[in-house]
Amino acid sequence: MEEFKLVVSLKPEPIMCIGGKMDAPAVCSKDTFFIVTNSTIATVLFMLITFFLLWSGARKAKLIPGRWQSVVEILVESLHNMVVESTSKRVAKVIFPLVATYFTWILFANWLSLIPGVGSIGFVHDVTEDGKVLKEMVPLLRGPNADLNMTFAMALLAVIIVQIAAIVSHGVKGWLKEFIPEPHWMDPLLTPLEIIGQFTRILSLAFRLFGNVFAGEVLLAVMLKIAAPSLIIFLGLEIFVGFIQALVFAILTLTYLSLVTAGGHEEGHHDKEHEEHAKAA
Repeated sequence: MEEFKLVVSLKPEPIMCIGGKMDAPAVCSKDTFFIVTNSTIATVLFMLITFFLLWSGARKAKLIPGRWQSVVEILVESLHNMVVESTSKRVAKVIFPLVATYFTWILFANWLSLIPGVGSIGFVHDVTEDGKVLKEMVPLLRGPNADLNMTFAMALLAVIIVQIAAIVSHGVKGWLKEFIPEPHWMDPLLTPLEIIGQFTRILSLAFRLFGNVFAGEVLLAVMLKIAAPSLIIFLGLEIFVGFIQALVFAILTLTYLSLVTAGGHEEGHHDKEHEEHAKAA
């Protein structure tokens, strides 16, 4: 019976080498223009599936919704209520699409990564270890959030949007005041800490999601090899973890946006108008 070697790779494995060639299994030549990894393929595939699932639940909305339409409506309504409760209705209209996109994409990507075949179907090649020939597999699909490049890109985008929202709400001067707090004699110490704090948000968002998803995939791979009958228990655990990680990422992004948009000039002017109308009434 052929023995397979259990391989845990932190980085995604190349599947195609555009502009170059495969020097070895999962190794592209140096002249490669673009590397298509297994996480890239999974990301494109899962995005299409996520779009189709959500689109199918909303394309023919009925007054009396069916089961799938009800699921989509509950998902959207719950997320919208969460955003509205954390911010004003005006701000919610702007940031809701971002928060909802993060939550739904991370959730579906985490759950679709648990489908049988993801991480377990791929290209098999021989490797020699201690004079013994073993089989090693390069998976065709790898969970998108088990790739640090994906989680880092989402975290970086979230923090950049937070800075843009702060500038829009408070102006450039108001945004800069956050990095030069009072008392000013403490600025040589506080300003670097404020700047570092923005970068730690990126690392926190990226590594938390990547670490939990990657650790879950490693756990499932190990349990499949040593105790396959108990795999169903750990699959249930990963479904729960996938939901929690999507919720945590969305809530943290919403919290950062709520903090920088609170008390903005436009919001204050809007609230003032309401007060004037109330007094006139």
